[in-house]
Formats: sequence, structure tokens, C-alpha cells
Amino acid sequence: MMAMYDNLKNWRLLTRTLVVAGLGLSLGGCGTSGGSTEDRVGRLLTAPDKFIFFTCGQLEGRAATAAARQKQLEQLMAKAGTSLDGRLISVLAYQSEHTELVADLNELRRAAAEKNCKPTGALARPADKPAR
Repeated sequence: MMAMYDNLKNWRLLTRTLVVAGLGLSLGGCGTSGGSTEDRVGRLLTAPDKFIFFTCGQLEGRAATAAARQKQLEQLMAKAGTSLDGRLISVLAYQSEHTELVADLNELRRAAAEKNCKPTGALARPADKPAR
């Protein structure tokens, strides 16, 4: 009896979490324009001027760490698969951190541009990176 109660409790918690996440993603773009949904939600997760006191070297180091973790999360999301179960696990486990990392990278690039840092490595926007 207790195990059934715990399963029901977990199911309700999961349902509430999904509803709140869905509402947050749906309403996250109401006050902003342009960019993907991930970009718009990411703006809510990252404080403006979060990296204002960082030097160019610190910005580059933080961007490299964030880019490496972003790549790792993208690999994990791809590994989770495209089935309904895999996408659900991907969203629940990885999507919020991935969205926050994308927003942090955008803020790091903005801070680097304001400080006139050379856009190298992870600070370079994908369009700025040379072809290999």
C-alpha cells in the first residue's frame, strides 16, 4: 500500500513539474521578441551583466568550460534518442541546464564584445569561427 502511495506521489510531482515547465516555456516568450524559444527562456535564467567584472582571460576560460559542458549535454540529449521516452528524459534531465549554458555563452560573448576582447575559441560566435 505504501509503495502505491509513493508511486502516486511521484507521478503527481512529475505531472506538476511538467505543467509548470510547459507554462514557463509557453509564457517565457511573451515579453521578448526575436531568437529561439531557448534564447528567450535563457534570458530569464541569466542575470544581465553577470560577467561585468571578468577580464578577457576569465571570460575566455568561463566560455570554454560552458562550451565543453554544452557539447557534453548535446551528446547526452542525442544519446537519449528521439523516441518519446528519450525526449522526455532529455527535457527533464538536460534541457534546463543546456538552456542556461546557451544564455551564459551569449552573455559571455556580449561582455567580451563590450570589453573589446578578441573573439577566439568559445567566445567566437559560430559564424565567426573559421572553417576547418
